Amino acid sequence: GFQIRLDVPLKERKYLWFTSSGLEKGTSSGSPAGMFGEIKDGTVYVTEGILKAEIAWMCTGNPYIGVPGVSNHKGLETVLRKLKEQGLKRVYECYDMDKMMELSCKHDEKSACRQCEHGIYLYHGECPRKRRKRDMIRKGCIKLYEICEELNVSCKRVTWDTDASGTWMEHYKGVDDWILRKEEKGHRKTA
Repeated sequence: GFQIRLDVPLKERKYLWFTSSGLEKGTSSGSPAGMFGEIKDGTVYVTEGILKAEIAWMCTGNPYIGVPGVSNHKGLETVLRKLKEQGLKRVYECYDMDKMMELSCKHDEKSACRQCEHGIYLYHGECPRKRRKRDMIRKGCIKLYEICEELNVSCKRVTWDTDASGTWMEHYKGVDDWILRKEEKGHRKTA
């Protein structure tokens, strides 16, 4: 199957799979993980998004696995098992930084949140939509850690764009954004 990035999200989905699923004798893509680069020192980085993984690999030369969403760990487990046979020792979890987002309601979810849509401010309260999103990402992180533990491979979290308390500052969400930002700054220094 092909993964297609939509210009306009459909029911909050930015990506769709183009497959023969639903057709007679058709098949699903199965949401596979994408591997970019080669394992050289027993290390691989895992991120949310196949395109993010490719960009991160192209910019750093480090091997990346991209999953088409943190909940899609079946393909990830398959890739990690194969890599373990090839000497995998370390995994760095680089899922999007909304895993570290602040949960207080700032009326910034707009039409995506019923309270915000109807002008109901929670002020010092917790945003239920942000809570669900963060919990989903953290659940995907935990599953990655469990897979690595089962394979006897170390797994460490990578974070960026955080304040002193470890909360995401909301400037750079994906590892690709962070890497590109660092590269841009580096180019400015040499120019």
